[in-house]
Amino acid sequence: MQDTQPITTNLLVIDGLNVSGLSTYKVSEEKIITSAKTNMLGSLRQTTIGSRVKIDATLTIANRGTLTTLIDKLQQNTLSVTYFDVRDNAVRSSTFIAGNWDAELLFKDRGLFEPFNITLTSVAVR
Repeated sequence: MQDTQPITTNLLVIDGLNVSGLSTYKVSEEKIITSAKTNMLGSLRQTTIGSRVKIDATLTIANRGTLTTLIDKLQQNTLSVTYFDVRDNAVRSSTFIAGNWDAELLFKDRGLFEPFNITLTSVAVR
């Protein structure tokens, strides 16, 4: 039987700011591979030293105030992030760095912007 219980916690909190209104939320792991080789039989061998958590999220149509607050946080060198970890089915907190971002104007007269993409990568290795 499939577990269909709703997630009742905040999916993403960046430096105390609850990022609500998400249209997409994706948590993935990026393996850190120190070496990968193919042996004489053609089998691939690799040495993995760990993985980093990567979070990709999209904020639905946002207003200037919301974007300004979020962008101010994303400008920092590191971020304290609390997120829902799908792998562990639990809320986790860790230090992350933010990726590049851009904000595209949707309606000038209403001060609304297109959906805003957020990419975060954990500093620590799992």
